[in-house]
Amino acid sequence: MTRPLLAVAWSIALVAGAGLTGCSGPATPAARPTIGLVVQNTEVGFAKQWSAGFRAGAQLAGGVDATVTGPPTDDGAMEVDLFRRLTGTAKAGVAVAPLTPELLAGSEADAVDSGIPVVAVSTPPAPGSGVKLLIGNDSYALGEQLADELIRRLPPNATGKVILGNVAPGLAGQDARARGMRDRLTQRMPNLRVMGPFDTQKARAANLSAWQLLVTANPDAVAFLGTGDLDAVNLASIRASTGGTWLAAGYSVDPEALRAVKDGRLFAVVSPDHFLTAAIAGWLLAEHARTGRPLPEGWYAQPGLVVTSANVDEISWRESSDANRLAWFRPQLDRATAGLAAFLRPLDQVR
Repeated sequence: MTRPLLAVAWSIALVAGAGLTGCSGPATPAARPTIGLVVQNTEVGFAKQWSAGFRAGAQLAGGVDATVTGPPTDDGAMEVDLFRRLTGTAKAGVAVAPLTPELLAGSEADAVDSGIPVVAVSTPPAPGSGVKLLIGNDSYALGEQLADELIRRLPPNATGKVILGNVAPGLAGQDARARGMRDRLTQRMPNLRVMGPFDTQKARAANLSAWQLLVTANPDAVAFLGTGDLDAVNLASIRASTGGTWLAAGYSVDPEALRAVKDGRLFAVVSPDHFLTAAIAGWLLAEHARTGRPLPEGWYAQPGLVVTSANVDEISWRESSDANRLAWFRPQLDRATAGLAAFLRPLDQVR
């Protein structure tokens, strides 16, 4: 089946699944169990992918209603409040992708103690939370992936500076990406001078200013690498506006970033595949609610995908709709849910 036909098929499946309300007749159907997801910020692209993936995974498993909530900005206190409210209605299970997991630990422990299953998505659970399953990236390996892609584009004895930026210092996943890049580059390219990571800020305008300063201050740099979505987009913009010949990359499947890979302003981006991560969590919670299948314990380390000129058209197609994402990720989702236990690592190995 071609990709457009797959997209149509999955669109029909999604609409049909959403429209099933039970048999007609005087009998009142039993209420379906509800599962939910709390995201850290409903307005950012990666959280929208979590939301869509969670709903898609839950719908594939069937038999539940799925809801998603979260603050419209980065607001840890509101996130805690929304989590508590959600556990009042989503008794069948809650997944959580928090900004600051430490703030949620007490509320998560209360939910677990009351018998509500809780699954961590993307961000490792804090000690004391009682959460025993994480579906998320090996962020250190994501850093190594991007470094390896840069190494392939440099001469073996290359010299000069590589500037690293971190969009959110202090967040475990961002810090691990930066460490992975730095360690790999220093190990395999000892003649390079790897500098940073520098704080490149989370707000779009501040991020742009931070990178402009770094590019201006390091005219001899051979590459600039950032840990986040904004890093990729703003580095592509600066490279075009300055006529830079240095290499640039980041972590994003934002349409702007994918266009920059297509036209060469970025040599690569890494996709953390957030849709798939949340889809696995949604499927597991729905299956648990529907059949009582026990949730596994440990860390499912979702790999990332390097996007270059070789596959950017395919990934651009994938990212053009939720139906396309589901069609593209379905084989990976099926493999993961068929035997997740075989892929699990201990939670204390999260990096």
